[in-house]
Amino acid sequence: MPAWHHRWVSATRLVTLGDVPALTELVRANRDFLAPWEPARNESYFTAAGQRAVVRDALARHVQGSVLPHVILDESGRVAGRITIHDIIL
Repeated sequence: MPAWHHRWVSATRLVTLGDVPALTELVRANRDFLAPWEPARNESYFTAAGQRAVVRDALARHVQGSVLPHVILDESGRVAGRITIHDIIL
């Protein structure tokens, strides 16, 4: 069962490097569940260093105005997932 199954979404906010530990835990916990929909990933993607690189890249693209990378928060304010709106055209 995916890690998010029992949580309710209460808010989203811009992702930060401080979210890396929670995001690393989530990608590891949901790896098998998401495998049919995700591209093939290098093992490094599932590490803290890999998630740090993902977040840094997303934030750099956010500064450029091309993406809106957010984390999803559960009712207690904990990171329950990630969502990114991309290909923003202004």
